[in-house]
Amino acid sequence: MPTHLIATNRDGFDLRKANSAQLGVLAEFNFGELTFVTDGPIEKDTYKAFPVGISPYSGSLEVADETQLLGYARFFRRMVELTKESGKEILCFVHGYRHPVERLQETIRRIQKAYIDDPQCNIGHVVMISWPSTDQTDEYRHDRTRAIQTGKGAFLRFLEEWRKFLLEAFTNIEDREQFAGKFNLVAASMGNKLLESSAEGFHFRDLKLFHEVIHTAPDVGRSQFEKRKPLYELAKLARRVHIYHNRGDLVLDISTYVVNELEPRLGKNGPTVFTPGEDNTYFIDVTIPVGIALLGPNTVIDPGDELEFPTVHTYFVKVKRVVADAKHIFAHENWIPGRLPFFRHREELLPVSFHAK
Repeated sequence: MPTHLIATNRDGFDLRKANSAQLGVLAEFNFGELTFVTDGPIEKDTYKAFPVGISPYSGSLEVADETQLLGYARFFRRMVELTKESGKEILCFVHGYRHPVERLQETIRRIQKAYIDDPQCNIGHVVMISWPSTDQTDEYRHDRTRAIQTGKGAFLRFLEEWRKFLLEAFTNIEDREQFAGKFNLVAASMGNKLLESSAEGFHFRDLKLFHEVIHTAPDVGRSQFEKRKPLYELAKLARRVHIYHNRGDLVLDISTYVVNELEPRLGKNGPTVFTPGEDNTYFIDVTIPVGIALLGPNTVIDPGDELEFPTVHTYFVKVKRVVADAKHIFAHENWIPGRLPFFRHREELLPVSFHAK
């Protein structure tokens, strides 16, 4: 029975309550575990909240009973125990726009199916960052505002506490770096706006907080990886950074129009010509394999649900070729097969890899 972690600043988070009653934006995350039966109905999912409070990080890894810990200490200790039990790594996923609670549960299931169920994949657990999002298509501006508020508030605090935990809980530098190397961050669509907002206020550069960071279909301006821009600065907290963009992403065309920003979206147009080619940052154009997936359902995971999970935009969990590429990323491979390199770490994902699954 899969168990994953949730960090949420939805006011009154509850799987059974109406999503419209959970749109208040809390300044802090609350934490808990989501458990479900694979292929079982979403209505049977269970959520167990962790106790709220503060426990010191120093010595938290030696506490015999982790359930005695509170707040962030309990949450981070649970991450440690999960990785010990499975020998696998963590995928911290920041969802995008129009993600009510039920869709949040569905997204976790899709990550489970696309990545975790593959025994060869390095990912074994999901930490879902759940911010208050509606189920209404016409609420884009309100969702965007809540994403920004979460980025400047709860998620910024999350990054600060994660750094503090690594520094205080691990007395051995090698152990600290080894555990930090099991933490991978993926932001989808508007989730990247949340990251951008956090990066504007995060000023620590003394520690790598993530191993791999993937920005998929990022709903932010295409100049975000120019020098001194927020996501360029955030990249300094990761060992490697990967940006997926699809020139056929019509969803991002709509967001550009709604927000009325003149700058095209990074997730559709890719980086600007002024974006430097940093050694740890890779821009991957997935237009061709995503386009082929639209024509061939055998290249798509769970085809037929375009209204909720459009292939052109949610390819990270839908297009088999992109999923295969991401698995190579999570395996921390230095050379990933099936990519055509251009210049300054710009690459095009080919329709077929030499040994992609």
